[in-house]
Amino acid sequence: MARSRFYSVCGALFGVVFLTQCAGPGVGPVASERYVPRVSIPDPSRMSANENRFLPEVEDVLVRAGYRPTQGSAEYRLEMHLEDGPVNADSALRLLRGGSEVANARARVGGITTIFRRSQVVEESFRRCLTDFESQVSSSSPARDHYNGGAYPDRGGYPAQPAQDRPDWQRGW
Repeated sequence: MARSRFYSVCGALFGVVFLTQCAGPGVGPVASERYVPRVSIPDPSRMSANENRFLPEVEDVLVRAGYRPTQGSAEYRLEMHLEDGPVNADSALRLLRGGSEVANARARVGGITTIFRRSQVVEESFRRCLTDFESQVSSSSPARDHYNGGAYPDRGGYPAQPAQDRPDWQRGW
């Protein structure tokens, strides 16, 4: 009698442990999840036509750098200004965290060609600004800020051995 009670208690404990370990996806933290900070993007209804035209490209840059663009409040804030005056086209992109600036890029293109090729000049100004912004955002990526250590975080693992240091079977024939 005591032996069967012992087996039933052990079986019940095993069942509880087994069921809690096999709860399935979405239950509890997953080791592969990583921190992805959110960036508040400007409200499209308050932006100029040129700013709305280029906003998806800025969002793509932010996503590639490890950020998540969103509407509303967030840890980071994006400021975007594109102005085309009679002589120059100015572009400015800023990424802010709290009161500090994470990235700041500006570009100006202009001259007499603005009169005849206004849309191309605005686009060229934006491209120059975006290139500078992308290099700054990529170098201050949140993945680097929240990296927990390791040998080569920027290369994703261990360094490749030069060919002369590898055994013959790894060099190729």
